[in-house]
Amino acid sequence: MRQGAEGHSVSFLKKGAVRIDQDGKLIVLRHPGDLLGDMAVYGRRPRTATVTAYTDCEVVTLGAELFRSRAFQDAYGAAIWSYVIGRQLETQVLSRSGDNVARLAWLLAPLLDNEELAVSGPDGVHLRVAQKDLADCLAIGPKLLRQLTALPPFGGMPEGRRKLTLVTDPEGLLAAAARLGGLP
Repeated sequence: MRQGAEGHSVSFLKKGAVRIDQDGKLIVLRHPGDLLGDMAVYGRRPRTATVTAYTDCEVVTLGAELFRSRAFQDAYGAAIWSYVIGRQLETQVLSRSGDNVARLAWLLAPLLDNEELAVSGPDGVHLRVAQKDLADCLAIGPKLLRQLTALPPFGGMPEGRRKLTLVTDPEGLLAAAARLGGLP
């Protein structure tokens, strides 16, 4: 899915993780259970972001006509709109200024269960997410990101490994994310 293209389908992410970029910058990572491309199909407008696989993915794709059909909406419409409202909340939470540790925790919490992005080690959980992507998503600089990840519940970013973030206290990460009013 490319920003600016017409929305002819909606995809349901069954496995893996994807990055959502707007104007070339990461705005969020999506995980199994997420819908992709629904707003362009609902609104009959061009796609507002580009979706790119972050890991190996498995998706189920529905054509726009089926997705917008009365029968589909009768069966799944309420659940889809509840999901969309949750996504809007996520966008608001990630764009808040203030508690940057909690914002970073909110962004990373869903990744703890992703088998392709989270690798457990003796020092904690290593998340395969690039520093630049995290900084872009939170609209903070790389220096501030390094300072944040040096604080608990993080354990820093291993030297020379710009694509790893260490979480030494996963329970502390979930508690930090919860400070923003719930978990993603």
